[in-house]
Amino acid sequence: MISALLLSLLAGKSGCRQSESPHFVLQADAWLNGKTDIDSAANGRQPKGDDWARIDQFKRKSNGAYVRGRYLMSKPGKVALLSGEELPTSALSRSGKPSYYMTFPPFPSVLMLPVAALGGKSATDTPVVIAIASLFVPLFFLLLVRLRTYGFGTLNNSDIFWIATAGTFGSVFLFSAVQGSVWYAAHVIGGALLLAFLNLTLGCRFPLLAGLALGFAATTRTPLAFAFPLFFLEACRVHQFATSQFWKVSFRFAAPVAAIATAMAVYNYYRFQNVLEFGHSFLAVKQQFQMEALGLFDLAYLKRNLFVAFGLTPQLSTSAPYIAISGHGLAVWITMPYLLLLISFKTCHNKLSKHASWALFAAALVVALPTLFYQNTGWIQFGYRFCLDYLLLLLLAFAIRLPKLRLHVKFAIALAVAINLFGAITFGQWGPCSHYDTSTYETVSIQANASVRCHKHKISQRQAPS
Repeated sequence: MISALLLSLLAGKSGCRQSESPHFVLQADAWLNGKTDIDSAANGRQPKGDDWARIDQFKRKSNGAYVRGRYLMSKPGKVALLSGEELPTSALSRSGKPSYYMTFPPFPSVLMLPVAALGGKSATDTPVVIAIASLFVPLFFLLLVRLRTYGFGTLNNSDIFWIATAGTFGSVFLFSAVQGSVWYAAHVIGGALLLAFLNLTLGCRFPLLAGLALGFAATTRTPLAFAFPLFFLEACRVHQFATSQFWKVSFRFAAPVAAIATAMAVYNYYRFQNVLEFGHSFLAVKQQFQMEALGLFDLAYLKRNLFVAFGLTPQLSTSAPYIAISGHGLAVWITMPYLLLLISFKTCHNKLSKHASWALFAAALVVALPTLFYQNTGWIQFGYRFCLDYLLLLLLAFAIRLPKLRLHVKFAIALAVAINLFGAITFGQWGPCSHYDTSTYETVSIQANASVRCHKHKISQRQAPS
């Protein structure tokens, strides 16, 4: 109740309104009307919000067959069809209006079905997100207490509360929780499902529910799928590897995961003729040229993403607004300074906690990898929001290694709460006195753009006759 009240106060009037990018509500409304695509806005343009996949319909001039695809920015005068074929525009004629699709993993839209049934396209999504966010502290606290009862860690309840606070009010989770828009809502819902998965995994008592939780988490934030080894490691601890009980709980866990993955593959193929395509390849955004040249994931994006995660600092000035923050956000060590202190600790009170903490660190690394090589930095944000995919895993690893939280760590957590309160209050307040510089996209994208040009040059060299 306290968390819900605080988050509602921070959200203010926007907490009672539809978010600026209500993709999950619009998708839920489309499903209720028997469609997978989203209706265009009244002016014929894309639906409310950003980051929609646009698919145009064409008619082949040669045989009159209807096909779907998109115009290529990197190859002017050409269209890429969903089948993978590329045709010159001279061979096609436009037919009808473009179709728009939501490109984000769709499980949150399932949660929005009740509000969409009541309010249609105008249904309010932000209160749903705030309600889910308010569960974080109790769910995280419960998980840490249960870990202690299983022999993982020795922190007392007071220290556990500090860790739970760090992962919520002392992190970029806070500004995300009060926005409601699609990008931030996915982090909130995905994080809640990750906590549910970890709680259900502990002791392997509910493998079927654990599989459902992870499957739903992966269809909210795709990188969370890579947390799956944690269940099998816990199954090995509880039942020993390759025993009949191990295989029994593993099958019960894997069955719902496989069912959800199959359903998603069918859904993707129905929309884009590709079982692995959520629609991000068809985003109608400024990065389209970059994505066509390098794809959604590439080594060329790593340097830029690492700089955003660890190198961006606020710009201070003597005139209003005094503090300027890049639209790419702040580095994680600024928004969550306690991480620097926690990393410095080497203590681990027993072998069980040591092994479990390294498993959690490894899981956090694997979950982090996709976003480090991803074409987007998380723009626009107060702090590096992609870290929310694995922050809970890191905090759990630290929590079970430490015998107690020292005073200076608690001070750093309190400082992080103050910093993230500033972010939650100021983010989304655009205008002349905004703290956020939304004109800085290219300042940390130049390396990736240079890599695109280099990549294209290498391709042309390889294709040139020797």
